[in-house]
Amino acid sequence: MGRRPAADDVVIAAVAAGKPHAFDVLVARWGPRVGAYLRHVVGEPAWVDDLTQEVFVKVHDHLHEREPNASFAVWLFRIARNTALDFERRRRLHARTLESAGKGRGPLARLLARRRPPTPLAELESREFAVALELALAELPEPQRTVFLLREREELAYEEIAAVVGCPAKTVSTRLARARAYLRRRLAGFLEGPQP
Repeated sequence: MGRRPAADDVVIAAVAAGKPHAFDVLVARWGPRVGAYLRHVVGEPAWVDDLTQEVFVKVHDHLHEREPNASFAVWLFRIARNTALDFERRRRLHARTLESAGKGRGPLARLLARRRPPTPLAELESREFAVALELALAELPEPQRTVFLLREREELAYEEIAAVVGCPAKTVSTRLARARAYLRRRLAGFLEGPQP
């Protein structure tokens, strides 16, 4: 991702050297972002802490297998995505064994935390837009939703997203274009008027 490669590598080296609490630094640095990603993908806030912990257990157990020159963010989000997909598979399997089981896919958490509503009316519109966006994201196929979230929320480059999801960058571009087109159609009522 390019934001803290040097700092991450220093911490990873400290973990490899067996320094106490070094891994806690990685968890503190990346935990909130992994949690936000998982919340958006699985749509189950109640499971986010458990899944985030599962991701970091895997990271800790397999840190020595990571290629030294590989982006830590790409490697981390690949683990997070695979953990989310495993969770979805387990949830679908469980739902099949119970009639009318499950709460279904809950709404995705706030994606637009950066929006700053200056008035009560704008705050109401912002909340309505956030709910509509969450519902629209939940309707996207998982490959498109994942690509959209990794690009727009995590700001990963196309090549990094391709490494996370295991497909060519051109496929990432196609999935992202489809996701954006669908969201534009679904949210057209909110996007009318002059655009910034």
